[in-house]
Amino acid sequence: MNALSFFIFFILIGQAASGEVNIDTSNLYFKALKLHIERIKVLQSSNPNITKIPEILFVEKDVYTTDSLPENIGSYKIKYLTSEEIFMKTKNKKAIYLIAIRPAMWRNGLFKINVIDFGVSRKRNHFHYTNGGGSCFLVTANESSKDLILKNCNN
Repeated sequence: MNALSFFIFFILIGQAASGEVNIDTSNLYFKALKLHIERIKVLQSSNPNITKIPEILFVEKDVYTTDSLPENIGSYKIKYLTSEEIFMKTKNKKAIYLIAIRPAMWRNGLFKINVIDFGVSRKRNHFHYTNGGGSCFLVTANESSKDLILKNCNN
């Protein structure tokens, strides 16, 4: 692990594990969710009959990635759902659209954050997650300012 990777690793661990994660623009998971929502808006504007964004976006609650994220991003209301809340929302074979933010992972010498779109339904007590795509972001550092930034994995 080089010095830059080591720096990124400690920032990510600090954001995920400390009680100091605040709702602010320096939170990498906030940035990833915001960029993902912007990508969805672009898809909707280019395909208005296919892509629909719900009024309230459901995000899977996770102690590491969503614990201190805001309830609004731009004009979108965000509702963080626990497993129990997902269970209740999927009763009577009803499916919901759910966004999941996965903790940063070290892959091939890079840190990546995945934000995944799911269709979630259940049969009796078993959830069925259908992957609907998503966004992948590389965590990099600006050498001069030492700020962490996200870049789309596909660019």
